[in-house]
Amino acid sequence: MTTAIETTATELEREARRAHEILTALEREAAGIDRARDAAIDAGDAAQALRLEKRKRELPSEIAVATAERDRLQTVWGEARARERHAALEREYAAADAEWATCWNNFSGPQAEAFARGAARVRRALIRKVAIIAELRGDPTLVRTLFAAERHGTAFALRLAETVVDFMTYAPGLKPPVLANLVDGAGAAERLVWRAFFGDTE
Repeated sequence: MTTAIETTATELEREARRAHEILTALEREAAGIDRARDAAIDAGDAAQALRLEKRKRELPSEIAVATAERDRLQTVWGEARARERHAALEREYAAADAEWATCWNNFSGPQAEAFARGAARVRRALIRKVAIIAELRGDPTLVRTLFAAERHGTAFALRLAETVVDFMTYAPGLKPPVLANLVDGAGAAERLVWRAFFGDTE
């Protein structure tokens, strides 16, 4: 159970580092205490030698306590870092999910409609074009025949849609796919979609 005001990972890191410093100082003291005691004996300072001998007996338990405290704080620090990272990831996910929803709504709404309306305008213009050709030839019945024969833009639109689907499902972490180097409308569509997906970061 957490308290109302949780200790942050940064604060716990400071505490863990301080505990490590205390432990290091005790270990350093233990490593040099025999030399210090011998020096006191050589100097004839019996009282200091006795104090150091007593201190030598105290150090193992203090080091044990300091080690346990250092280990405890490092564990708590690690847990706090994990909690903060998890909370940060949850915030990042919420932002990414909101961005995805906005992008999808734009793509499936106004952007898709703009593509469809653009295609519809091309169709209407083509109908007008072949109707004039049929009239020029003096045979209005040619409209449907001429319209069916006019394939300009069809390969582009079809390959554009196919490539968008291919690239939307292209696995992350892979190198960008190599284009087929098509030279007609299909190739132009592939290049356009490739630039949108892999040519920039917009």
